Amino acid sequence: MNSCTVALLVVFGVSVIFASPPQFRIVGGNEAKPHEFPFLVSLTLVGTEANNCGGAILSERWILTAGHCIYQYDEVAYYIIAGKHDLSVKEPGQQIRSGKKFIAHPDFDIEIVGPNDIGLIYLSEPLEFSETVQPVALPERESIPKGLAVVSGWGSTSLGLEPAFTDRLRTAVVPILDYETCAKALKDTTFDRTNLCSGPLAGGVGHCSGDSGGPLVQQVNGKMTIVGVISWAYTPCGSPNTPPAFTRVSHFVGWIHRTMKKYN
Repeated sequence: MNSCTVALLVVFGVSVIFASPPQFRIVGGNEAKPHEFPFLVSLTLVGTEANNCGGAILSERWILTAGHCIYQYDEVAYYIIAGKHDLSVKEPGQQIRSGKKFIAHPDFDIEIVGPNDIGLIYLSEPLEFSETVQPVALPERESIPKGLAVVSGWGSTSLGLEPAFTDRLRTAVVPILDYETCAKALKDTTFDRTNLCSGPLAGGVGHCSGDSGGPLVQQVNGKMTIVGVISWAYTPCGSPNTPPAFTRVSHFVGWIHRTMKKYN
């Protein structure tokens, strides 16, 4: 998986493999077009140079990610790399920053992961917006996304227990399932109304190990909008009737704005 210690946790009697902290990656998708998602960043571990999580650019100084991606790390743990497509090569438009402040949601609990799994990174130096580095829009407060959405990340494409990592960004189009469908399929987990899940229930598509913190996006009023943050999934990834879970961003828009205002 990378340098993180792998642990087998049992959540309400259901075996789920997490890393410490949990990580997830894309399965069943396709390679993205270079710089198709200019708001996406890689949280790369200093020392190992391994992609550990994703994130989304909100402004020149702010990155939105999952709470579990930053909860157990200090600010020098990551390089935050924007403007990337292929992690194995240095690309002309890439920008590398470090974090000045990691802020997990105050109600996030690493022991249960699911609810409130959202966090912000305040960068030590601002990004310079360009063709390959751009922000994503936030949704309206408490809006409930429907229809198709797009997920992206640099993770494993494996449908089995052994990960198969990728250096080139991959993406998949997934249907957002309604709350009742998600809650029924994930009834033995911590899934709640601040979460989203994606289909299809037949499996074969979704996030998996290492993509945590990455964005689920839709076009809303002509703007690419982040409606979800990758949170957790069952393994093997893409298994039938175990839809992967996201944090629903619209529930946390107020907290995001208050936090950004406080530190700005």
